[in-house]
Amino acid sequence: MASCPEPALEHGARAGDLRHLVSALQPDVVHLHSFFPGVLGRMRSLPGDPRVVYQPHSWAFDAVSNEALARAVARWERHAATGTDVTVTNCQEELAEARTRRVDGNAMVIGLPVDVDFFRPGDPSAARAALGIDAARVITCVGRLSRQKNQEQLAAAWEAAPIPDTVLALVGPGSQDAVRAAAPTTADRSLRLVGPTDDVRTWLQASDIAVLPSLYEGQSVSMAEALSCGVPVVMTQVNGASEMVAPVGEAPAGAVVPVGAMRELLAECATRLADPPRMAAEGVAARRRAVTHFRAETVMARLLEAYTPHPDPVLQRESQRP
Repeated sequence: MASCPEPALEHGARAGDLRHLVSALQPDVVHLHSFFPGVLGRMRSLPGDPRVVYQPHSWAFDAVSNEALARAVARWERHAATGTDVTVTNCQEELAEARTRRVDGNAMVIGLPVDVDFFRPGDPSAARAALGIDAARVITCVGRLSRQKNQEQLAAAWEAAPIPDTVLALVGPGSQDAVRAAAPTTADRSLRLVGPTDDVRTWLQASDIAVLPSLYEGQSVSMAEALSCGVPVVMTQVNGASEMVAPVGEAPAGAVVPVGAMRELLAECATRLADPPRMAAEGVAARRRAVTHFRAETVMARLLEAYTPHPDPVLQRESQRP
């Protein structure tokens, strides 16, 4: 626990708070989001025996670089699965990854909810004018600046070979020091460090391409929102990438590159920027994919199925909680 990013003692106190809250409210369902809530809600059986739904939002064993610690986290997940009625994941690959770590139990894929009416295609010229961007082409990376999102490696690759007449915008909170150090001559020039914003949609609508250089994901919300805005996506082969960008039998909405392959990621961007008809076709496929797979009402219907006791053994099992 000491290696994890949030204080263990603070979470120990919150475990008691959770039990008191559940005891007072007597909910039918307790939905635990991410690793630490998953620990707090599954250390012991909860008062009143509510239905326990766990959603990892990317597995914690991916978040640690020490393999011994990753194995310990996986052991905990295997144990905790015995006190979980249903695990819900954002994509099929996230579920498959759990199985490779022998994290079993009832599970279903629900997807990511996106407000496809809000995140919709817009006028790139108007969006760029609103943001004060005068570059011919715009590539946007949305996400907090962090090891997981891997903007530092992306910035280093951009520093080595920036795409001419193009701005790469990094939109999101977090310390910019490492990114600036990786791109000393392009930072604040062709590499725009935007910082946090409440206006992600306008940045996506201003973009020719959205990129995701992440080292791991459950499935990327920012890429789903980009697809919904009709923007082609170039992203690393993290969980959900192939399902999101290039599923078998469907027109591609961009490209997927190996994790860490930043030069290849930028090369895929350059290829598309040089071929506007291809970008336009991928933008149409992107919007279609988002409306079909990420519409909030569709995802919420799947989640309601997870909340509801189900006679099908795939979704319902006898559970012996500790």
